[in-house]
Amino acid sequence: MLFQAAPAWATNPGNKLVRGIINIPTSLIEIPHAYSRSKEVLSDFSRKHPEEFLTPTVNTPYQYLVRAPLTGITKMVCRLLAGCYDIVTFPFSMPRYYAPLYEPEFVFDTMPYAFKIYEQGLVYMNRGRYRAAAARFSEAIKVDPANGQAFYQRGRAYGLIDRYRESVDDLNTADSLGYHPELEHIASPDDD
Repeated sequence: MLFQAAPAWATNPGNKLVRGIINIPTSLIEIPHAYSRSKEVLSDFSRKHPEEFLTPTVNTPYQYLVRAPLTGITKMVCRLLAGCYDIVTFPFSMPRYYAPLYEPEFVFDTMPYAFKIYEQGLVYMNRGRYRAAAARFSEAIKVDPANGQAFYQRGRAYGLIDRYRESVDDLNTADSLGYHPELEHIASPDDD
């Protein structure tokens, strides 16, 4: 839980090395973590579909005896390998900008790396620090070039610091990526 609140934690070689060192021993936690996620999925399904919960297609023993351990072991191996990779390659910015090879960055972290950076940019926007916000949104775009929200927010930040040409370019890119903030408040027929 110590690292859950640390947004975009590994932004330099030292932090990347520490991330690798932490992820190797904590990779073992992925197995019990898979069981807890499996339990959450089953309870959500039973709440939404009570009539189907006890049918053979929703087989609780299969979920607990086969699927959860296999998922946990797979995630454990992936986190272990990512930790080893971080340790071996810590001096290099690989992947780009020290982004984690395996997400989430830590076992108990629930937010993807690019989204953490994006969230930091929103905090800067709310505080009126538009240059810092534009820099964070730029970093989020470098990690995830298809992030229409980051292009939109960077375009807003550029507009507020009088960089209008870049602002228009980013807003057009956000539109071409399918991000339309004016439609966010409209509820879809599928929403409950």
